[in-house]
Amino acid sequence: MLTLGVSLALLAACATADMSPANPGPSLDGEWREATRALHPPTITFEGERASGFAGCNRWFATVTRGEYPALTFSAVGSTRMMCEGAQMTIEREFLAALGDTQMAAVEGDQLVLSDIAGAEVARFQRVR
Repeated sequence: MLTLGVSLALLAACATADMSPANPGPSLDGEWREATRALHPPTITFEGERASGFAGCNRWFATVTRGEYPALTFSAVGSTRMMCEGAQMTIEREFLAALGDTQMAAVEGDQLVLSDIAGAEVARFQRVR
């Protein structure tokens, strides 16, 4: 019976092993503002495994999954549903599409570069805080 208890304890310890990547890269926590737009720039605020911000018209939120640096994806992306003028809605559609395309996030100085699976830049952000 003691052998069974020890075996179960060892099995449980193996099942709860830390599955986080060995090198997740630099912290992304804080606020970032899209660097290429002056009018209605989207923002990202990272807090651990969550991200949220302004999409150009609406507020948005998502789950963040980080792999070995620079791997990063956004999932379960949602947003509020206000309607805005055409230009703001275009910014928002482009931004949300960029989140969906993101497979990598690299920090270059005080900038965050989101890239697709081929390594093509889909968005660039400036650290705000």
